[in-house]
Amino acid sequence: MRNLPLDNEGFRAQVLAAVEVVEDADYQTKAQKISKTGLPVWKIRLLTRDGDDETRRPEITEVKVPAAARPAIVPGVIPSFGGLVGMVWSGDNGGGVSLRADTVAMDAPPSTSTRAKSGEKSAA
Repeated sequence: MRNLPLDNEGFRAQVLAAVEVVEDADYQTKAQKISKTGLPVWKIRLLTRDGDDETRRPEITEVKVPAAARPAIVPGVIPSFGGLVGMVWSGDNGGGVSLRADTVAMDAPPSTSTRAKSGEKSAA
């Protein structure tokens, strides 16, 4: 399989929300997969939109990340991925791109003062 490095900021621009984190389970055994470094692998499910066309329906995109514990997602915060790559795959029934990253971080949500400057109403 070929690994294609991806631009984290470009990818983040397509993400609308982090939805959930689930175990990356083996299809046959149902056991959680383990990375080459010995860490459990998690799938972070994201709601994404392809391109600038807002008429397109958002879809779920998964990024696999190894981590000792289940990564926590924060509502309203778009995760940042370190070492994001697309792994091109093909098989008898088709092919595609699987997204993987070395790390995931949840950046702090915008402060209320930042929202006020941008003209958004504060929830306070």
